[in-house]
Amino acid sequence: MVMRQKVWIDQHVQGVLVGRVILYWSGILLYFGLSIGCYQWWQNPEWTMAQHMGAMFEQVGPCLPTLFLLLPLVIFDIVRLSNRFAGPIYRLRTHLKELNQNSNTCPLHFRDDDYWQQLADPINTMQLKLLTMEQQLATLASLQMSLGGVNLSTVPLQREAPTAVDDTQSPPIPIPITMPTAAAAVTGAVN
Repeated sequence: MVMRQKVWIDQHVQGVLVGRVILYWSGILLYFGLSIGCYQWWQNPEWTMAQHMGAMFEQVGPCLPTLFLLLPLVIFDIVRLSNRFAGPIYRLRTHLKELNQNSNTCPLHFRDDDYWQQLADPINTMQLKLLTMEQQLATLASLQMSLGGVNLSTVPLQREAPTAVDDTQSPPIPIPITMPTAAAAVTGAVN
């Protein structure tokens, strides 16, 4: 397993998670503080506020260091856990930027313990199709140059099958070259 070099990967996503941990931690402290304070007041209504605060601190005081030491540990654990889903999205984003600049980049892969492993396969398939289309386009461009500068962009290409020519019509209907026919012509001309 490859260890991450960066712990803080996506400031927005991980920052929200850290904020939620601090919010929940503060809410829990407030809840227990108020509930212990209400219980103290209910048990001893004749006490002054200073007596209630002293008794409450005696009850809660031994737990406070643990609560304050536990918060950074929980935050660190949440950030490390979020790396398992923020890391793949970060890697996907950088891979798409590289793919935009150069389609002949390495295939996308994630670490073994990352979530969303299934995202890599469709991206790699799309990258392979893009690379194939760029190679076909380069082959067509070289074929155009070898044909003496005939502009292949004016040749209509369509995806549906060509229609049959009716001999009774005048003038005859031209059959446009379909995409597979053009690809076959290019591969046949190159071979």
